[in-house]
Amino acid sequence: MGNENNKVDTENMAGGEVVKDNDIELVLDNSMEPESEPESKIELVLDSDPVPDELPHLDQFLEKGPELKLEPEEPAEEEPAGEPGVEAVFEPEGEETASAPQEETDKEGLEELLEELEEEPAPEELGILGGGVEELEQIQAAISNLAKTEQEYKETERSLKAKKKELDVQKKRVEEKITSTIKKARADLEKEFEEGINTAEKAIKEAETQKKNAKALAVSERMKRENSSLVDENKVLDAEIKSKFKEAKVPAICQSSLYYSLFYPKKQTDYLICAAGILIFAGVIPFIVTRFLPTDFLKVLVWILIAIFFAAIYFLISAWTKKGEKNEVLTNMRTHVDQISDNKKFIKNRNKNIKADPDESQYNLYEYDQQIEEARTDLDNAKAEKEQAILKFENEDSVNMRAEMEAEKAPIFQQLEKEIDQMSEDLDTRSDSYQEALRVMDEYNEAFGEKGLKADKVEEWLTIMKEGRASTIREAMNVQKNK
Repeated sequence: MGNENNKVDTENMAGGEVVKDNDIELVLDNSMEPESEPESKIELVLDSDPVPDELPHLDQFLEKGPELKLEPEEPAEEEPAGEPGVEAVFEPEGEETASAPQEETDKEGLEELLEELEEEPAPEELGILGGGVEELEQIQAAISNLAKTEQEYKETERSLKAKKKELDVQKKRVEEKITSTIKKARADLEKEFEEGINTAEKAIKEAETQKKNAKALAVSERMKRENSSLVDENKVLDAEIKSKFKEAKVPAICQSSLYYSLFYPKKQTDYLICAAGILIFAGVIPFIVTRFLPTDFLKVLVWILIAIFFAAIYFLISAWTKKGEKNEVLTNMRTHVDQISDNKKFIKNRNKNIKADPDESQYNLYEYDQQIEEARTDLDNAKAEKEQAILKFENEDSVNMRAEMEAEKAPIFQQLEKEIDQMSEDLDTRSDSYQEALRVMDEYNEAFGEKGLKADKVEEWLTIMKEGRASTIREAMNVQKNK
């Protein structure tokens, strides 16, 4: 069935049926005597009761053939009268077998059983699945070897990574130490020259400060000397104005240039000052005061009042100071006030020009210039020495320091590198072993049709075979599956 060479023919013989196979003939007969005696066949006689679910020792019978004869088990109780019992007899080839009435269900059950037996391939066709305990132990050893080689490979790989990390850490620490040592040595060298540079810079600042103070004093003396005549003239004019104002009882406030600009305008600047005064007192101040008022009427009213107030003050001062003898004195002293103002402007411009004069020869500052020049020379020499020392340190001293410190730590690095090389070779060897173990297990996995064989499952199959419940790996797998 499913195989053209294995066919089952069913014939009706004398009130019974015969189911034939290549090596097995099953006779289902309701009569007491068989119609034919098959040669080299096995006859199975069943009564009309259903076929038992499991025939005892059927596998052994099928393997040993005619050498094994199985007798049906005796029932525990006698069957009631009128009901035939079940009798299953397996006899070698050539012997007659009693027949009993059969049911249709008996025939169907036997046909299914024979189909299962015919579908089971021979052990030599199963390959590794047809192997026995020895082959299963080899699989078990392969699984164990895979786990062992994998663990050894991973442990070696972790050890190699740890050793490389240790080497990197050691090198980093040494590099940090070398860098910090060189940096400190350079800082100490720079500090040594910085002291000389700072001393020279301090000397320059002190000499420049002394020169500045001496020049300021000399300039002040020059300004006093050159402006002395104008200063004396202003003193005489000022004394005369005060004397005249005192005789005419003119207020001292009238001596200012602002008063003359507002009440005795004469020059263009005086008229500009008057216009500015009108704008401030009649415009700016009223605007500031009235902007916070609530109504426009009130704002206009207050604005007018403020303007009138300042105008009244102006006319009162004018009427008070411009009458009689006071007006005459104020008019005569106008020339004195203007002369004093002009003299002050001239002195201011002269002082500005004196301060801006770059010629310092007249101030006798040569001594300070010499001190500054000497200090600057010292500063340039200190900077040049520092630059040369730093250049020598970078090209020679730091290189020698690095070489000495690296040579001191070289044995440690060499030892670590040697260990790394050895571990790398060991890792390659263990990798080859691991890959070979994987290849072997891939072959087994392919044969078993599983992604990965488990050790516990193989152990269970091995136990089944050692207990005699299976003779091949395939049978052990079926026993375990149907467990």
